[in-house]
Amino acid sequence: MHDEQPSDRGAWVVLGGVHLLNRSAPRRPDEPIVLVRVPPQEVCRPATTVVVRWNALGPCLAEALHPGGTRLGAARIHGGALFPDALAGPALRGLVGTELEFKYTLDPAPNIWAASMELLKALRDGRLMGCRPEYREEFQIHHTENHLFDVTGPEPEIGYASFIPTVTAGHVLKRKWFAQDAFARREELTPGLDITPDRFEAFLREDLGLQVRAMPPFQRVRYDIQCESMRTGHVYGIFFDRCSLLAAPDVVLSQCELEYLRSRSILDHNQDEVLIEMKRINVWLCAYLASHGWAAEHTFYSKRSFLRDAIALRPDLATP
Repeated sequence: MHDEQPSDRGAWVVLGGVHLLNRSAPRRPDEPIVLVRVPPQEVCRPATTVVVRWNALGPCLAEALHPGGTRLGAARIHGGALFPDALAGPALRGLVGTELEFKYTLDPAPNIWAASMELLKALRDGRLMGCRPEYREEFQIHHTENHLFDVTGPEPEIGYASFIPTVTAGHVLKRKWFAQDAFARREELTPGLDITPDRFEAFLREDLGLQVRAMPPFQRVRYDIQCESMRTGHVYGIFFDRCSLLAAPDVVLSQCELEYLRSRSILDHNQDEVLIEMKRINVWLCAYLASHGWAAEHTFYSKRSFLRDAIALRPDLATP
C-alpha cells in the first residue's frame, strides 16, 4: 500500500509469521503484525509483485501492533538487519518477543554459587529427564548495577525501564511492559546507549515520553544455567540471583527463575509445546527447590514489586 502524501512518498511492508504464508497454522487472535515503513519502490504498472532488496532500504521504521491496533513497540532497523539469512533478525524479533518466566523467592536465601553448582551437576547427571546443560553454553555469570524506573504511564507503556552498564561503555536499556506481576511479559533490550546516570530520568521522560518514578538502584549477582531439551531443541534458563540495594545492602531479594530463552530448531515454534515443556521443567524445579528447603511454590514477584515493597517499609530509601 503506497502512502497518499505526495511530499513524503513511501510504502509499507506487512510482516507476520511464515505460517500465514504457507498456511501451516491459522492466525491466532492475539498474534501481532509488524508494519515496516520503507522508501518508495520502483513498480512497473500494472504489477502485482514488488521486489524488495533489503540491503538497499537503509534505516526503516518498524511498528509492532496488536490486532486491535494497540502498539506493542517500535524501532528503527536497517533493512539489511530485518531478515539476515531469511530469518527475522534480533531487532525485529525483539518487537514481538514475550518473556515467559516462573520465579521462586528463596527463603532462607542460600549461597547462590553453591546452589548453582549443585543444580548444574544434577542436570549433568540426567536428573531432569530429557534435558541436559546446553552444549558449550551451560553456565554464565553476571554482576551488574541496575538503575530501575517504575513506568507509571502512559497506560500502554506501564511496566519498568532499567539501565544496566556494559563492560565496554554506555548502558543497555531493558524495558518490560506489564501492569501486574505475571508469567508472560513483553521485554525489549536497547544496547549501546551513551548516557550517564544523571540523564536517565530525563531520557525516559523527554526522549521516550514516559511517566516514571525512580527506584533505589541495586546490585544484581546472577548465575545462569542453560538447560536444553534433547527432544525439541528449546533452551531454558535456570537463574539464581541476588539483588541488594546499593544504599542498604541488607535489603535483599534472592530468587530462582525459570525462563524460556530460545530454540535451536529451524522449524516453526509451537508456543503451546513450549508452555507444556516449560511446565514440566517447572514441576521438577519446584520439587528440587522444595527438597532443599528454599522455596515451596512459584511466584511472579518482580524486581519492580520488590523495590516498591522496600520503599513502603523504608520510606528513607525513596530516590528524591
